[in-house]
Amino acid sequence: MQLSPDYTLAVFQLGLSFGQTGDWDRAIETLKRALQLDPTNFSASYNLGAAYLQKKMVPEAVSAFRQCITTAPDYAQGHRALGEVLLYQGQTNEALAELRRAIELDPNDPGSHVALAKALAATGKNDEAEDELRKSQTAKPQ
Repeated sequence: MQLSPDYTLAVFQLGLSFGQTGDWDRAIETLKRALQLDPTNFSASYNLGAAYLQKKMVPEAVSAFRQCITTAPDYAQGHRALGEVLLYQGQTNEALAELRRAIELDPNDPGSHVALAKALAATGKNDEAEDELRKSQTAKPQ
């Protein structure tokens, strides 16, 4: 089946498929094309960030996750992903802000609580980190 290269949804889905098979180079190329066709596709920028991480392209991942939350400021997973990458880069204060925003948007995501606990522990706030770990155990994803 031949699809128009400008068919945005098909291009996006193809990029996801490449990622699912571990073909990160083609996933990146295709997701970038999907974003050229529709810069508001926050899911494409989120998945592009994830693909960049698989290739250890951290600055590019940060950029993609920033684009994601700029396009969809209420997308909790975008804030969580950005926060985790910023923490990895040692940008703890900015990571804390992003992870707190993720929890504000989705308090039932245990992964965001765990990520925030790691960031808090990195700043020596061990009591707060323990509180977040407890919250992660009682959070119920929806």
